[in-house]
Amino acid sequence: MLPYKKSSSSFGLATILLGWGDTVAAFHSQDSLPQPTYCSSEEDGSLPVVSGLTTALPPVSNHTMNSTTTTSRATKRCAAMPSAATGYPLLGGSTEDALPPKRMCLESAIGFLDQASAMSDDAIAKIDSVVAEVLEGWDEGDDIIADIDGIVEDMLGGCSDALFGSAKKSNAEEMGDKVCVGVNESIPAFQIISPEEKDWIVEAKYLVWAYDILSHGWWHLVPFEVKKPISVFGLARKAVEWEEARTANPALKVNVLLEARCYYPHSGRKVPWNVAQFHEWFVSAAPDDVGFRNTFDRKGGSWFIASSRVNVALHDILDHWPVNEVDSTRFESNMVRWRTRYRAINRKSLDGSPLSSAARLSWRQLERLVVKALGDLRVPLDEAAKEFRRTQRRQRICNKVAVLNGGVMNDSRHALLVKVMMSDSPPSHLVNISGDKFQIVTEPETELRIPPRYLVWAYDSLFHRWPGAVPEAVFLPGLSVFDLAQKAWEWETNGGSIYTLSSSCYTCGEDGNAHLTFVSCERCEKQWSPEEFWEWLRLRHFRRIWDQLKNPDHPKEDSDQLASPPVDWYQIDRHQVSEIIKEIGFDVPTKKDEYTFEISQPPVEKFLPAKGYRSLSGRFRNWWSRLRGALNRSRDGLCRWEHERLVLHKVGPVLVWPSWHTSLDKS
Repeated sequence: MLPYKKSSSSFGLATILLGWGDTVAAFHSQDSLPQPTYCSSEEDGSLPVVSGLTTALPPVSNHTMNSTTTTSRATKRCAAMPSAATGYPLLGGSTEDALPPKRMCLESAIGFLDQASAMSDDAIAKIDSVVAEVLEGWDEGDDIIADIDGIVEDMLGGCSDALFGSAKKSNAEEMGDKVCVGVNESIPAFQIISPEEKDWIVEAKYLVWAYDILSHGWWHLVPFEVKKPISVFGLARKAVEWEEARTANPALKVNVLLEARCYYPHSGRKVPWNVAQFHEWFVSAAPDDVGFRNTFDRKGGSWFIASSRVNVALHDILDHWPVNEVDSTRFESNMVRWRTRYRAINRKSLDGSPLSSAARLSWRQLERLVVKALGDLRVPLDEAAKEFRRTQRRQRICNKVAVLNGGVMNDSRHALLVKVMMSDSPPSHLVNISGDKFQIVTEPETELRIPPRYLVWAYDSLFHRWPGAVPEAVFLPGLSVFDLAQKAWEWETNGGSIYTLSSSCYTCGEDGNAHLTFVSCERCEKQWSPEEFWEWLRLRHFRRIWDQLKNPDHPKEDSDQLASPPVDWYQIDRHQVSEIIKEIGFDVPTKKDEYTFEISQPPVEKFLPAKGYRSLSGRFRNWWSRLRGALNRSRDGLCRWEHERLVLHKVGPVLVWPSWHTSLDKS
């Protein structure tokens, strides 16, 4: 500490210290962080980059898909353990019991030192000289000076070579009841080991698992109840006890992360650790690391994946994560199932050349990325696939806004447009192809949760003006999307049928490829809230929504004019036909090796309701099975599901309730 001479008023020192923050800010302003800006990313329609998790990949978040800067925290905690954000030891002691002005003085000193911990040596030297000059006349024996001296000593963590905190972690014997911080400010500080646990010895994998849970805040992945606060050693001991209980009672929930290989010590044997051994691992681990990391990651095993394929692999694994509680917790079997499906890409890069060690990830490394993704989604594992799809939608919306925005806010009106597009709440109304307004959701309907297929169908019916496609008992003028979807859901639940809702563009397996029963897709996942539907709608019809909000007085766009195509489809070029196909239903399937046939234009009467046909999909299948053999294959033609979408476009506007209501009653 600095040399102090004469004693003086404690209150005067409080005033001086309260001004230190401005001095810090002045010296530190050159290092201030830039403001966030929009930046463009992928092209429209390309596979979104999976956030997350590693090696050259941006981190996954359940809020945003971009990583954020973590700042130091002025929370009450013990000394010595370094901040995950800065690497500096944390402040010691507490100001809560101090009396003013002493408390003001101490808190200001703490704030000053917290800021100083991230500064350069030159800035620290300048402040040091200022402080020495200001305090020249102070007695080192003054109680406040002594307290400040103690704070600084705590910050230094006993390291003689530290400058406002050392990047070194504390010694093992100091860990005792010391405190760590999480990977970001939202995660509470936690203890490594409490005094009563100092002699405990716990298997290493449970300690590493417990540290990851506490430092990342992954409580949704803990299968048992935990009374907080709890230390790393305390949580690890409970995990051991839980595994012992599961041996006696296999019905207990699985501790899913412990199946991941990143929690296996490289020796493969049980490795008991005391606090000193844990500390040895702790000082070598990166702040946001997961599990054990060692040279075995790259050298071990016979399975590797090209780095260029990692994002696609993560996207596929998470998008197909099981949606029931039992299968979702089987980490190892889910990974093996994925590995079996993608065995062909294991050893080759995109161009078919052998993989170098720098261009590949091992199985253990890939599993680590999956663990971090499942943790950062922060939802129960049976909801992981749904939440992952949401994060991907939000990221793609951000990318699309950035591309159209050009990275610049031109004026207040443009800024408002971006704000509405990025908002979690839909606008007050949208406009259909005739220029009439309709609502997505009204205030009394905000708590509704409705299956996605009903919402997508309701939106299409209102936007394209298909009132005849809605049962007369269901339709009322002025219905919102959510109200119409709710009524349609109730109608079918009670045994009714809705002719157009049976179309494959509103159901799973439109392209003929059904998924496994224990996984989901966006067409069959759990009910959507208004926020979730608005996310889907903004992405699915992004340009349509953007143009409507940008030009509220002229809401129609080119694609809207195609909503009611000319009678003769042969007069429309292939691009326009594709746009018509995209106008309705869920997103179009990814084309694979499907046969395409010349565009056929049967009379619309062949697809209207009739005796023996209670669904449009049934009528179409009957027509397609009879006609397919007579159609000529064409490279520029349409596959089966594309033809069905065109048929729905023709049928929707011409349906009139009384006529097909009578037909169905006679069937």
